[in-house]
Amino acid sequence: MRSESDSSFVSLWAWEDVTKMADKLDLSPPQLPRKWQPPRRIDEGVDSHAFPDCITYNRVETWYAFLDVIIRQIEDRFLKQNFEHIVNAEELLLHAAKGFPVGGLLKKFVQFYDDFDVQLLDAQLQIFHSIAAKHKEEHIYRLSLVLPSSCRQFLELKFF
Repeated sequence: MRSESDSSFVSLWAWEDVTKMADKLDLSPPQLPRKWQPPRRIDEGVDSHAFPDCITYNRVETWYAFLDVIIRQIEDRFLKQNFEHIVNAEELLLHAAKGFPVGGLLKKFVQFYDDFDVQLLDAQLQIFHSIAAKHKEEHIYRLSLVLPSSCRQFLELKFF
């Protein structure tokens, strides 16, 4: 992943484009920040890290930090417990549309969303299956009128 992010950074940071943009906006070109010298009382005798050029500095200090923030935000958003409930609701609807048993998924769904009547929702999911099956048949019939006979075997596949 690092090599992909490095190539993305290189394509984003074309030195000529960056300096041209800075000139166009009447800004100074990118440069390395001033080297920081720690006070002698806390200096351990080792020189602080120095970046060789401005591109390396921005790759490490800006680009990698940016990627870390983005990755952390995605993980926070999609690994939360609430996202599990959304996935469970999706699985419940897909199982109901396909005519699969929904008992366990329905119980899990109603435990989180406690304002549903289980029997009523189960009946509605059965109706949902019949509606989905009807639409599937209508859709396949319409496709069979349009498609050549060589493609009709594709319609035999089960979508629901």
